[in-house]
Formats: sequence, C-alpha cells, structure tokens
Amino acid sequence: MTYNEAIQKAMNILETREVADYKNDARLLCEFVFNKNRSFLLVHGEEDADEDLLKDYFELVEKRANHIPLQQLTNEAWFMDYKFFVNEHVLIPRQDTEVLVEKAFELINEYIKAEKPQKLRLLDMCTGSGCIAISLYKMLEESIAKTDLEFVASDLSLKALEVAKKNAKDNGADIVFKEGNLFEAISSEEMDFDFILSNPPYIEKNVIATLMPEVRDHEPVSALDGGEDGLDFYRIIAKEATNNKRPFYLIFEIGYNQGEALKGIFKDNGYAESAILKDLAGLDRVALARYENI
Repeated sequence: MTYNEAIQKAMNILETREVADYKNDARLLCEFVFNKNRSFLLVHGEEDADEDLLKDYFELVEKRANHIPLQQLTNEAWFMDYKFFVNEHVLIPRQDTEVLVEKAFELINEYIKAEKPQKLRLLDMCTGSGCIAISLYKMLEESIAKTDLEFVASDLSLKALEVAKKNAKDNGADIVFKEGNLFEAISSEEMDFDFILSNPPYIEKNVIATLMPEVRDHEPVSALDGGEDGLDFYRIIAKEATNNKRPFYLIFEIGYNQGEALKGIFKDNGYAESAILKDLAGLDRVALARYENI
C-alpha cells in the first residue's frame, strides 16, 4: 500500500466515524507514524509504505476513529509556537488560551516599564499542562531586562503537574510547581505576587454532556466542570486572591458568555480597573482586574 492509499483509507474510516477534521488528522497521523513531513508525502506519496508501520498507523487511525484526540495519540500539542507534551491527564492547549498569554504579556511589559520592579512574581493557578506559565516565562525571559522573574504554577492534580514539569524542562522554563487545591498550594508567606493568572474550569455542569466526544470522554472532567453556572472557581480565586500582600492584577480566561458575570465578581470583591477583552472572533475571552490591597 502506498502512502497516498493509506491516507485515503484512513480518511474514509475517520469520515465514516464522524471525525470532524478527518482529512487533516489522517495526514498528520501518517506524518507522525512514518516520521515524514508533508513535503515528503507530496513528492513520494505513490511509493510503498513500510508494512510494519502501516499496522501501527491504522491502529492509531482506529483510536482516532473512537474520538481519542489527535494530540493524545501523538502526545504533542503546539501553543504560542512552543511544543508541549500532553496526555489524558491534562487539557489540550487551545488557541483561545493564547489570547490570555498575549494580553498578560502586554500588561506585564507595561507594568515593568512603569514600575521598574527589581523582582517580578507571577502565579499560574490550575496550570494543567503548564502551557500558560511556560509560554509566558519564555516570552518574558526574552523581553525583560534587569528584572528577576519568579514564576509559580499550581494544580490540584499530581498527574497534571508531572506533565507540566516535563514541559518546563523540555522548554527550558524555570518554574516552581506546587500541588494543592487553589490557594491551599500557596503559603501565606508566598502570597506576594504581582500577577495571578488562571484558566480554571468554567464549563457549566449541565453543558459537559453536550461537548464533543473528544473533550467529554477523553479530557479530564475536573479541568472542565465549573459548577452549575460555570463560575465556581472564579468566585473562589477572586475572593482568596485578595489575601495577597501587595497590589496585583488578576487575569482569567473566561467563556464567551461570562464577561458580565466576571465584572460582578470583581466588583463584589473590591477589585478596580476591571476589563473584559475579546478574542479574534469578537467573543469575550479574558477578564482582568486590579486589586490595590489598601
């Protein structure tokens, strides 16, 4: 069987099983299994593929047909131009979350120019794969000077932290990881952050059953379920973050319909300068606010 024939057969299998991006996934799995890039397959597509690897290929195609996410099959995902290891213990990094990192990067650089701090301390809560903390660390490492950068990332899941630690090592990011439920992972002495970021679970409990099977059946529910109205973690984090010893910014990723609710949560907890920022599709995606702590 040639590469082209194998890819076409895989496409037919995935399409029949209602895999949304069946054409792209069939090709990407072929590139992964045979360790060939797209250019090679375009030029050499009519050549016979290795029979042993064909068996491996169609085993993965069958798993993808069962709606196991492509990234879990290849154990890799790209986020902010960095490669991350992923498995069933973490959410797969999504492009939507890049908006959070981009906005945080802009705000942090503005803060550094205005305040000229000698040390900058950041916290990423519910870190999962570590994609937010690691990407932001790498971006800041390249852009800031004369400022010590200290980054802490926490998660309740030990399995998720194992993934995050691997990603930090692979990407050369110096981050301190802590295990625990939200601020229980952070001692009172450590509560002196300049920025606190989080992409917490924010899906409404009754919506989870309606999600794509790739998400509903194969990604950790604990990283999705935000309670009855999807706002449980926002309320807890916004309230407990006010124990921070210095003024700080709190930055959340939010769902498309949660902007107004976040404004209310910020107001109820004494935050100032709150804002809701939109993604490229014009949907609410980031909520941020300043807490003066005075």
